[in-house]
Amino acid sequence: MTPQLFRHRLALAGVLAAALALPGCISLFGKTDPAQLYSFTGAEDEAAAAVPAGAPAIQLGQVSFNRAAASDRILTTSGRQAAYIAASRWVSPAEVQFMQGLKRAFAEQGGVRLVDRQELVASTLTLTVDVPVFETRYLAGDEAAPTVVVETRGRLLRFPERAIIGEDTFRAEVRASDNRVTAIAEAYAQAVDQVQGRMAAWAAGAAR
Repeated sequence: MTPQLFRHRLALAGVLAAALALPGCISLFGKTDPAQLYSFTGAEDEAAAAVPAGAPAIQLGQVSFNRAAASDRILTTSGRQAAYIAASRWVSPAEVQFMQGLKRAFAEQGGVRLVDRQELVASTLTLTVDVPVFETRYLAGDEAAPTVVVETRGRLLRFPERAIIGEDTFRAEVRASDNRVTAIAEAYAQAVDQVQGRMAAWAAGAAR
């Protein structure tokens, strides 16, 4: 290697190291604004602790989420067109937030615990959840304020016979107050609270 080539590579390495050390640097070859993060569930709280340890338990089984909406991107639809809101993301994948919110809804319902498969809790009841619709819907003539649509289907099974105790569909449509992401996120929070609260009450009643 020639001295000139060695000095050139050494200088390039120094530039790379300096660029990577810059605070807030997103891209070496161009600045990219970070996405704004939003949530449709509240912060983690201790609501679950309010449920007595000896309360009946329902195990959370398979949760099937709309694939296009399961990630941290915010899905919008307009007729047959679908797109994600640019530069905006959920703080964690929608599917993860939804399951966290469902546990909180059961805790707030009281009397029945919703537990994960990993938890060593004796339970003969399993709740499976399908979320086929989870989107920001722009309806015809409604461009100024979209409508958040959330639809879930719950099925309660009793093991080991796998008997269906009950199944039901829960749907909420909440129009955002404005065509801003903050308003849309708030509409998601309201819609999710509605469907999860009704599902928790339904499952708790069936379990009792």
